Amino acid sequence: MFGLGLLLPAAQAQTQPDLKAVLKKVSEIYKAATQYEFIGDATCRAEPLHTTQPVHVLMALRLPDKYRMMAGNPCDRPGDGGVGEVLMVFDGSLLWTYLLQENLYDSVPESALTEVDPAGGVAGLGPDSVDHETMSAYRDAADSSADFIREETISVGGAKTGCYVVRVTPKDHSPVQTWWIDNATYHIVRGDDDESSVVFTTIKLNEPLADDLFKFTPPPGAKKVVPDR
Repeated sequence: MFGLGLLLPAAQAQTQPDLKAVLKKVSEIYKAATQYEFIGDATCRAEPLHTTQPVHVLMALRLPDKYRMMAGNPCDRPGDGGVGEVLMVFDGSLLWTYLLQENLYDSVPESALTEVDPAGGVAGLGPDSVDHETMSAYRDAADSSADFIREETISVGGAKTGCYVVRVTPKDHSPVQTWWIDNATYHIVRGDDDESSVVFTTIKLNEPLADDLFKFTPPPGAKKVVPDR
């Protein structure tokens, strides 16, 4: 028994994956994606915890000129005046924005998406910018600083998924993240930072996407925002 106890730490150490190889595989898979769809749920991790209500997350993009995304801040407290969940659809010519809580929508032309707007607004919401914001950390995984934490099996969309859990400092020096990397597909199925956690129940990389994803039809009763005059 004494000898077996001495061998256990060494055996456990041998099961640790080659982290560089894992992150290289992640980079290769995400760099190759020119169209993709992520669906998941985000929850708040910030202290003090104001809400446990998850926020639905959707991101679908088809380069060079279409995307659909829906998100909200899972740490917003009810009654604090937040806008709630927001849907944005760029159909190749217009960017549609829909506030689910207010049942309001608006649209702006493609030309406004790349303009420098000193007052804020929609600058930086072109497809290339959205693609970079969504995928850059994953695509740069091989060049990021990272530490292996453990292996863990988690539930993803009702299925048990074996994962490498890795703490990553992105190449662009954005906040440190913890990733759960599916050890079979190398998809990142969960991502945590200090503020929130998101678990992706659907990940499609370079799979066909329905054209309807990139169309917007105002819901019944929705009102179009009237600009200030």
